[in-house]
Amino acid sequence: VTAAANFNATMTTVSVTAPADPSLCAVYGTFLAADGSPMVGAEIEFALVKANADGSGNLVVADTYTGTTDGDGLLNITLVRNDTFLHPNSHYLATYAPMGWQKKRLVLAAATFDLTDLR
Repeated sequence: VTAAANFNATMTTVSVTAPADPSLCAVYGTFLAADGSPMVGAEIEFALVKANADGSGNLVVADTYTGTTDGDGLLNITLVRNDTFLHPNSHYLATYAPMGWQKKRLVLAAATFDLTDLR
């Protein structure tokens, strides 16, 4: 995935363990700089949004989570699956500006989610 001129991400295959709780999802990916070095300490924000209860159809942020990459550039964060969330049509908006991700939409409906799917 190439975003800005100085950044790219390689979402390499990694082994992640699915959460024991079936209502949760392990979201993962490895972030590397253009020179191949790990992007250590990169913070990726995930905003859980749902339809407003007033019936307007507007979306509101239900909660926000931030995941931070480790020394190998790996992000592994556990989030609530959308298909088990009480609000229909909920989804997450992922934001990581250096990758060009500005509110990138994702729906979690499995035990794991590889961020490669955000290409």
